[in-house]
Amino acid sequence: MAPSSYEMAASTLLCGEDSSSILDLEAGGQEEEEEVLLARSRTRGEPSVVFPVPSEECVAGFVEAEAAHMPREDYAERLRGGGTDLRVRTDAIDWIWKVHAYYGFGPLTACLAVNYLDRFLSLYQLPEGKSWTTQLLSVACLSLAAKMEETYVPPSLDLQVGDARYVFRGEDGAEDGAAGPQHAQMEDASGHPLLVQS
Repeated sequence: MAPSSYEMAASTLLCGEDSSSILDLEAGGQEEEEEVLLARSRTRGEPSVVFPVPSEECVAGFVEAEAAHMPREDYAERLRGGGTDLRVRTDAIDWIWKVHAYYGFGPLTACLAVNYLDRFLSLYQLPEGKSWTTQLLSVACLSLAAKMEETYVPPSLDLQVGDARYVFRGEDGAEDGAAGPQHAQMEDASGHPLLVQS
């Protein structure tokens, strides 16, 4: 009895490899097998991908790029000296923590917000006697951090929880202004024959 076309097609689809040949356990020596087993033991039995160690030039590039995102060198000394910078930073971080807890943001969001705050304060000095600038800076830093890390980011106006002494509507106005031209472009595109629904 001749094999059917279905059986012939099925036999050509089968692969002659098993898991040991995929992991290259047959061709490799004892060292490679131990490396694979060690990698599996670190991941509780699941196969892991072993990445090559980056070159020294690559690591130097990472360090250089990281240095560009750090506060200025004299910032720590300015904070140790006390004064306005320390008070502003303390007030801003207190507010960031309150809002962070209120919305249940992840820990990286808080770290990023404080990093943005430190980077800004290391470059600029807030005017004295205008405490609203501290809250505005805190809102901006937390909003940026949340947009980087969170899946749901409340509008900036909603970030002003608790004892918000000032209400900032600037971003809302900017968003409203930006919505006009975007909406007009959408209307122009809706006349395209492929976009018309039947």
